[in-house]
Amino acid sequence: MLPYRKLKAPVVAVLALAIVSCSSKDGDPCAFDLESHRKSVDSEFATFDAPLTSEQKAVFTGLDYFAGDSSFCIAAEFIRAVDAEIFDMPTFDEASIPFQEYGTFTFEIGGETQTLTGYQRMDLPEDNRQWVLIPFKDATNGRDTYGGGRYLHIKLPIQSQTSIDFNRAFNPWCAYDLGYVCPLPPVKNWLRVSIEAGEKSFKGKLPEAT
Repeated sequence: MLPYRKLKAPVVAVLALAIVSCSSKDGDPCAFDLESHRKSVDSEFATFDAPLTSEQKAVFTGLDYFAGDSSFCIAAEFIRAVDAEIFDMPTFDEASIPFQEYGTFTFEIGGETQTLTGYQRMDLPEDNRQWVLIPFKDATNGRDTYGGGRYLHIKLPIQSQTSIDFNRAFNPWCAYDLGYVCPLPPVKNWLRVSIEAGEKSFKGKLPEAT
């Protein structure tokens, strides 16, 4: 996958570990070494040329996460979208990126049935579309997590009976540097429950957008 471009700057290389897909050993998204994954992500953030600036990396000691919680790896029913139109998904900087609805994930959490929609980015070559983006907001945003919401990536193909692992929820790169172009979670993906799993708010100082 290609990253979301930085404003007024060339496209940068992708931080692959930060967008690890929800697939794992024996195809079970919940059979996953979360601790090792987080150590790898922290190592990449400390050494990679993006999204952290050199000033941020100089004081970086690791991202902040909720403790791993198996109850947030949740069984879901996936229904593939049919004849969905390509649309421009708004971004934090009032630009847009073309996406297409790929399908919906229905699951139980907080004692209620919840639904999230996954999207496929359409300005990429077909070989680079082997993943689905789930941008979402929840009741932790602006309190424990980034106010703009968080993301999940799920690798294709997706079975009708699958799982969503919120322990892998991660921040858009706008959470580290406002110069990046990041899709806004659509209103249909705003959850009223608290998802106390995955990455928390970034504690470092954000550079100004250029």
